[in-house]
Amino acid sequence: MSSERLMGIAAIKWLSSPEHATVSAITRHLLRCPTAMVNLADTDGPELPDASSSNLTFQPGLTLFSRWTVARGGVFVVLDAANDPRFADNVMVRAYPHTRFYVGTPVTVRGRTIGVLCAVDYAARQAPEPNALDALMSLASLCGEAIEHTATRLMGPVRGDQFDLVAERSDAAVLTVTEGGLVAFANRAANRLLRAPTDALLGAPVGHYIVGWERLLTMFEQAFAALAEGQDRVRSILVEAAAADGAIVPARASISHVAEMGEFVWRLVLSELPTGDSVSRLGPPGLERRARPHERGG
Repeated sequence: MSSERLMGIAAIKWLSSPEHATVSAITRHLLRCPTAMVNLADTDGPELPDASSSNLTFQPGLTLFSRWTVARGGVFVVLDAANDPRFADNVMVRAYPHTRFYVGTPVTVRGRTIGVLCAVDYAARQAPEPNALDALMSLASLCGEAIEHTATRLMGPVRGDQFDLVAERSDAAVLTVTEGGLVAFANRAANRLLRAPTDALLGAPVGHYIVGWERLLTMFEQAFAALAEGQDRVRSILVEAAAADGAIVPARASISHVAEMGEFVWRLVLSELPTGDSVSRLGPPGLERRARPHERGG
């Protein structure tokens, strides 16, 4: 799962939270407007998950205002949309609710704009006080931090250093993998399972050791979607680990996508299956499978 999609899911989840309701109330009071919200921006970036069927504060008609807000950066103010040629023909201005006054500022997470914090009135207004606009930008920063925290909580609440400490003592093999698919951490159990020392594993493509890695990520996304729909937990998956000595090791795997030191990584936990247990084939068609020890001639 890409970090962009994860942030999109986190943003939608946060929109339904009490925190968003509180920020909206503060913004309404700050700018003396009847309506305030975080509106997901309609930009040319990666699509956010569809929110049209959910019971969220989502205003498709404000996407033109959002585009201008994102393009300008900082705080964007429209005093009377009906007399502004950029917005006079917009459906939200010409028809109900007859938007007139708008002020918004981008909400960013890790440098990517995912929406705008905005306030709307239905009568033309004078320019807000500069200190009110400064406070709006501060609130937008808090929104971005809250959404990032939501993403981290969704995918992995344990700090990286705590996880590594526990992983070193674990009997299960643990790998941390970058979004680019390179091994960034391997515990002692991973050395034993994959028959490779840590220095050989670090920086190596994880696909060299986990058969069908890309398909595993697809299966994880499907499991995460089920989790978002109310499933209690993401179930483990059966995989084949390709050890450095050529052995194919059936293993039970669980995977998570977490924020660590400002970057998103995959954490893979592998437990070797007892001899004789079956394992599903996750390798893509055409992948050359290494021979199992008992399949080798001589």
